[in-house]
Amino acid sequence: MAKDTEPAHTPQAAIELRFLSGCSRGQCYYATCDGISVGDDPACDVQIPTENPDFNGLRHVRIRHSSTGWSLCNLGTSTVAVNHAIVVGEPRLKSGDVIRLSLSGPELMFSIVADFRYPP
Repeated sequence: MAKDTEPAHTPQAAIELRFLSGCSRGQCYYATCDGISVGDDPACDVQIPTENPDFNGLRHVRIRHSSTGWSLCNLGTSTVAVNHAIVVGEPRLKSGDVIRLSLSGPELMFSIVADFRYPP
């Protein structure tokens, strides 16, 4: 006879975005979906407070997942950098990469969380 147990929380791949600078410094956001948008537009998945005149209700970047891994797409007109290199195209991201939103905008650290579990 099977014993009744609570449903298991299935581990899944996720990403963590940790703000390293700006007024959101220290805050972390997690995503387990195929993509996430970051910017100060209210429609963004991760909304950052406007602290800079370069930010004018923009969706700055979209981080998306595909069969080849995670990549970053600049959605706005602001200059976006990964590890101090200006983004051209859609660079692949790896754990530890630092994303800067605009030349004077906040920095975020991108991390892949291999065994993410939502709390019960």
